[in-house]
Amino acid sequence: MPKVEPTKPRDDPKFLMSLVEAVHTVYVKTYLYQTYYGYRMTDFQKYDRTYEIVLAIGSSSAIATWPIWQSGIGQNSWTTMAAIIAVLVILKPFLQYSSKLERYSKLYAAWGELYYGLNSLL
Repeated sequence: MPKVEPTKPRDDPKFLMSLVEAVHTVYVKTYLYQTYYGYRMTDFQKYDRTYEIVLAIGSSSAIATWPIWQSGIGQNSWTTMAAIIAVLVILKPFLQYSSKLERYSKLYAAWGELYYGLNSLL
């Protein structure tokens, strides 16, 4: 009876196909993660910028001196807006937009590096 040599994994077409499918699955997931964290980073950039603009406008004493804020409704509106701005200033350290933005930037860069590394493989 002839001796049958066992097949090596690298010679097995099913094994090779499963390996290619596994690498492709990881490749697609890295693209999706990179895209997701890119969107999150962009969203937090917008949130942070908007938050800073609202705080800058609301805390501006130059705007507070405009004549529109000296009348009845204007005075009440400015008082309400000043109270809201004071609360937003207090909440700013707890919201941690800058640390979240930094985290999403790092995740975006890391997933992008992995994605482009896999892209060069395929």
